[in-house]
Amino acid sequence: MGPTPIVHFVFPGGATTGRHHAALMLRNVGPIQSVMRIDPRTLPFFVAFAAAACAPFQAEVPGSAPAAAHVPIEQSVVHGAAPEGPSELGKAPEGSTEAQRLALWWVNTYREQAGLGPVGQLTALNEAARDHADYVLMHPDVYDVQGLSVHEQLPDHEGYSGSRFWERMEAAGYDGHPFREVIAYQSTPEGAVAHWMETVYHRLPIIHPSARHIGYAQARIGSSRINVLDLGSGEYAAPKTANGIAWPTPGAFDVPLSWDGLESPKPQAPPNGYPSGPVITLTFGLDAAFEVIEHTIIDVTDDTAADTAADTVDADRALPHVLLTPENDPHLKGESAIALYTHDPLHAGRTYEVRVMGILDGATYERSWTFSTRESASCDVHSQDCGPGKGCYATSAGAPVCAWAGDRAEGHPCGYQNDCGAGLTCVGQVCRRYCSTVASADSAVFDAAQACSATCGGGHSKLNVAGEVGACKI
Repeated sequence: MGPTPIVHFVFPGGATTGRHHAALMLRNVGPIQSVMRIDPRTLPFFVAFAAAACAPFQAEVPGSAPAAAHVPIEQSVVHGAAPEGPSELGKAPEGSTEAQRLALWWVNTYREQAGLGPVGQLTALNEAARDHADYVLMHPDVYDVQGLSVHEQLPDHEGYSGSRFWERMEAAGYDGHPFREVIAYQSTPEGAVAHWMETVYHRLPIIHPSARHIGYAQARIGSSRINVLDLGSGEYAAPKTANGIAWPTPGAFDVPLSWDGLESPKPQAPPNGYPSGPVITLTFGLDAAFEVIEHTIIDVTDDTAADTAADTVDADRALPHVLLTPENDPHLKGESAIALYTHDPLHAGRTYEVRVMGILDGATYERSWTFSTRESASCDVHSQDCGPGKGCYATSAGAPVCAWAGDRAEGHPCGYQNDCGAGLTCVGQVCRRYCSTVASADSAVFDAAQACSATCGGGHSKLNVAGEVGACKI
């Protein structure tokens, strides 16, 4: 039997649109669930997929691999904020689609930030991912009625290409070791990879030292969509990592404040439920034996106890958090990785230090690193500062919010605000550009490039939201 897969995202949606109330309804997700309603069209998939019991990871991969030695992985570079666009890293095969190339570049952009080399994309893995994406959308009843895992197929249905992902990869001609499969339900490859990177179980294969090859596909039928990423480890074992792969990376900033827990299987919830703080992971090679002894997350910008002894200060600043290890989480069994996330969302514009002590392959291990959170819990609809895969959408319920962005362009029909791409909103069931209704150059917030008078050729409507926000007429 091959390695069992990371299971899929569950992706509930929600929201409403209407004349001058474009920002009330979003198709998703995130730390603002209290102001969003679930899109009833997604509920059958949500219920069935959440109930599907996929097995946890297995440590072994088909075939055998030589033992690996420890080598250092460099993570001392300050990587800064999330990238505005992908680095064109890695080789895509001839005939690959734009979406497949973008998926490759985004995967390798995150791997570069993590101090890892790029993976390559192979035609065989693209075909395996494509066949499975098509199969899932072709047979929704298999998943939302019969409860089959979204990583599996039934052989008596049209389009069958293999019951499990390693069978599909081998059938497509991949001659390396099948490693992992992850699935999401996003509009774009950018959104899919960014969504995987926010989670516990789906992040690990993307920034794993064993990953060597990938294949990607996305498919859509009506309002249903799916993203499939298959990963292979080639023909040799990856070196162990002496320091581990930390995420967020050392020195990272603009890190999200929270995580909504939307992953299946759902990791252990904090005592008060989700949202939690962002997921922090530390990953080693597959064969590494790591035991955690001490683990701390500290707000190092908390100066409330500046005149107190250092040990007391650290105790006061330490944040309660969840720790997941292969010993306490069955879904990490066979992985050499741990995950931590604070019980509550982090604060904006703060710097946090992660400290981990333990035993790695019989030797004492100690590591600490810092990262900083984004400067605001809100966002700006004009600068669109939410990070990869997301858009900033205005709401009449309060400040603008970040949500996973759609792929519909200006002038295209929409039913939800984030059906539209970043920088657009849904008014009158049409995607329209945001603009600023500030008209005076005397205003401190005036920006000629964002002004409705300069942006909109056919006039604009003032939106019933906080701030001077309008939408261009079509």
